[in-house]
Amino acid sequence: MPNRVPLPAALALLLLAAPAPAQDIVVPRWAAGLEAPGRSQFPWGIHQLRYQQVFDRAALALTGPFTIRRLAYRADGGSANIGHPITADLELKLCTTGSSSPALSTTFAVNLGPDLTTVLSRQALKLDGFTAPPAAPAPFTIRVALQKPFPLKPGANLLLEGRIWGNQGGQWTNWDFSSWMDAADQTKGPLTYFGRSCPGTAGWPAVTATDAQVDHRATVELWSAPVGANTLCLFSPNRNYLGPIGLPFPLDGIGAPGCWLHVEPLVPVPARVEANKLARASLALPLDIHLAGKKLYAQYLVLDPGANPAGLTASGAVEMELAAPAHTGFVWARNPTAGSGVSSSFLAPVTRLSP
Repeated sequence: MPNRVPLPAALALLLLAAPAPAQDIVVPRWAAGLEAPGRSQFPWGIHQLRYQQVFDRAALALTGPFTIRRLAYRADGGSANIGHPITADLELKLCTTGSSSPALSTTFAVNLGPDLTTVLSRQALKLDGFTAPPAAPAPFTIRVALQKPFPLKPGANLLLEGRIWGNQGGQWTNWDFSSWMDAADQTKGPLTYFGRSCPGTAGWPAVTATDAQVDHRATVELWSAPVGANTLCLFSPNRNYLGPIGLPFPLDGIGAPGCWLHVEPLVPVPARVEANKLARASLALPLDIHLAGKKLYAQYLVLDPGANPAGLTASGAVEMELAAPAHTGFVWARNPTAGSGVSSSFLAPVTRLSP
């Protein structure tokens, strides 16, 4: 007699074997449950427009195939002058692209991939949901259902192309300033250099910060140090004190006259000076939007035996304001048939992609 699996157990096995349902993707990821720090009228609040927005694979973070059937946006939580629907004469297309947000071409055709698909044919589409609740963020109530699903595989950048021939419902002829949407302001935080360095055998060591972004890394370079020298890049959120000792602190007492400790040595990252007299150290930064706007400081200590009795030199320091990258950006033109436009790597609307 064949073995039989009881019905409840069989159903449990089927459920375990079935793939988990695909989840919504919010770009940027950190804005899924938090209000983004910017606002934008792009794309729905512009009267006439050709618009391309790229979603980098880093933002999509796909681990398996994903089919896009719906797009959604949300009203800006800090805007009071919103609340009415917009009817837009528009067409939407999707494709994969070799372009990414830092290098999206201003020539529209360059960004288009071979799988360009019209996912919403030209029509008058009514967009509701421009109402922000008292508490931000608003729900994703500005929804666009696609006529044709678009399949996407891991490792690909996604491009959305929209053409708007006109819209109704705005208070302005060309710009609808009552259709503010929540948007990610991903401009780089400012850099401030401070403190003196002391001379070594290869010159005066100097620092340069190249990036400092949440969910990415902070990278600081050292210049003018002896080839092959071992160094420590000191990362810290503190430049004011080291325990009971105030900063900056002179290193004359250990045999390094004219050298100063400018930052608390909280996280030392080793780096070796290459043939071009350059060292580079990076600190991974977590995905935590609350870090955006916070200050991070860095300074190098260099082992340089011929420089002074301590065999140690110190660079000046850099103050980095952490930015929150969205891994998205767009190109736009005030003409739906334009061949080129203007690039904008910030203030891209927070977007939800749904299966």
